[in-house]
Amino acid sequence: MSTKKIMLLNAGLVMALAGIDLLAKQWVSHNIELYESRNIFGDILILKPRLNGGIILGLFSDTISPLFVIASKLLIISGLIYFYFLIPEIVDPGYYIRLGIVFMLGGLSGNTVDRIADNVVMDFIVINIGGSSRIIFNIADGCMLSGVVLLVSGILFFANINR
Repeated sequence: MSTKKIMLLNAGLVMALAGIDLLAKQWVSHNIELYESRNIFGDILILKPRLNGGIILGLFSDTISPLFVIASKLLIISGLIYFYFLIPEIVDPGYYIRLGIVFMLGGLSGNTVDRIADNVVMDFIVINIGGSSRIIFNIADGCMLSGVVLLVSGILFFANINR
């Protein structure tokens, strides 16, 4: 497949991932009240929307400027796009590295749109681990985490470094 077709497919996947995240948040906001719980799989998987004004996992929600968060996300998106085009000069990118970047871009784009529109991001997926531990996130966060795992795996196990 040509490089142009791969780039178009990847751009389409970025938009699709961001779109799925935004549609899911829209559905949740119209169908579940804030802080209301809907058990999906017992007490392990729950839908419970909440607004996240901070960064990763709600950190710094009261101390960080929304403008700083938006500017940081746009800078990271720009860096990932640059890295996407630079990477063939560093390594043979292979499938995992490019897909990792695409997933990170899709997730970042979904959360950045929310941040620009509302100054907050809606997290709504709750996973309970054990008795007291819980993880709260949204689809965009899951895309970003998957992207990091794919990127690191691709670099560690599948990349052929160009020297």
